[in-house]
Amino acid sequence: MGEQIKSKGKVKKYQIILAILIILVAILLLLNSLFPKVNIPSINARLTYIYCEENISVNLTLDESKLVRDMLQGKRQYKDEPSCGFNKNISISFGDMVFCIAYDECNVVKLNDRCISISEEDRQKIDKIFEKYGGHFPAI
Repeated sequence: MGEQIKSKGKVKKYQIILAILIILVAILLLLNSLFPKVNIPSINARLTYIYCEENISVNLTLDESKLVRDMLQGKRQYKDEPSCGFNKNISISFGDMVFCIAYDECNVVKLNDRCISISEEDRQKIDKIFEKYGGHFPAI
């Protein structure tokens, strides 16, 4: 009789552990769907800067493309409506993926309807790339 009670206790313990694991996996899946990571399959980037008198559309060098790709690759995306302005006319694209750069120097890039936070250092690197081709910030 004592063995049956111990056996039932072990089964319950394993059921609780299994339930906790299932809940953790569900939470991880939910977080991953709410905050997906950026995945850029292409390596060739194109810069677009159409503002005031400027109408720039150029392919970035391979090194510049890799730099921008590496700074965005794997970053988490999130839904937000920051006060920074965004438009495809000031962007860096990898194929169909268009990363809109904030007009006002804030450290946010937008992909479709999702935001991506970047460091101030990465923002400065992006600004220098735009400046090389004739673009400038703030563009407001």
